[in-house]
Amino acid sequence: MQTVIHSTITTIPKADWSRLFKSDYPFTCYDFLLALEQGGSLGPQRGWLPQYVAVHDNSDKLIAIMPWFKKTHSYGEYLFDWAFAEAYERYGFQYYPKLINAIPFTPCQGPRLATAESVNAADVLPVIESALMQEHDVSNLQSLYVESGLSEALAEKGWWQRFDIQFLWQNRSYSSFDDTFSGLWCHASASPYAKNGKRCQSKMSKCEPYRVPN
Repeated sequence: MQTVIHSTITTIPKADWSRLFKSDYPFTCYDFLLALEQGGSLGPQRGWLPQYVAVHDNSDKLIAIMPWFKKTHSYGEYLFDWAFAEAYERYGFQYYPKLINAIPFTPCQGPRLATAESVNAADVLPVIESALMQEHDVSNLQSLYVESGLSEALAEKGWWQRFDIQFLWQNRSYSSFDDTFSGLWCHASASPYAKNGKRCQSKMSKCEPYRVPN
C-alpha cells in the first residue's frame, strides 16, 4: 500500500472520494469540505491545515481516505484539550502543532475513515499513522467523534480512548415553538430556557424579511 497526503481536497477526484465516503452523513461529503476550503474556513490563517490521507493499493487504486488536519490551536473541536496543552507547556514541551482526524467546527459523531469494501480498517490504520508521523513533527494525533467500529479498531492499535458526555437535541416531531417548549420538563432549571426561547420567538416574529438586492 502507498499513501499520498493532500493539502487540499481539490487534488483528489470527487468521484473517487464519493465512491468511498458514500453514506448519508453530510460532513464528509466532498462538496462540504470543498466549501470550507473555498470559503476561507480552512488554511494557515485559520490554524486548520487539511492533510487528507489517501491510501492506494499496488495497482494505484484508491482504497482508503482519512481526513486529517494540522492544528496550531484547539478551537473549533468541541473536545477541549487545554489541560494537555498547559501540562506540555509547564514541563517545557511544545503541544502545537498537532494532528486531528475530525470535521472542522462540527461536533457530530460520524465516519472518519472510508475504505473500499474489500479493505479492513485495521490494516490501513498503521499505514496512515506511519505516513503522518513521517511527514509531520507533531506532539500527538487525535481522532474525534468517531463511530464505534473505528473507535474499537484504534483501541486495538494502542490508541488511548477519551470519554465525555454530549447532550443532543432530538426533534420529536415538533411542529412549532410552542410544541417544542411544551415538551420541556418544567422545573426550576428548565423554565428559564423556555422563557428565553419564547422571547426569541417573539422577536423573530416582529422582524421584517430582508431581501438580497439583485
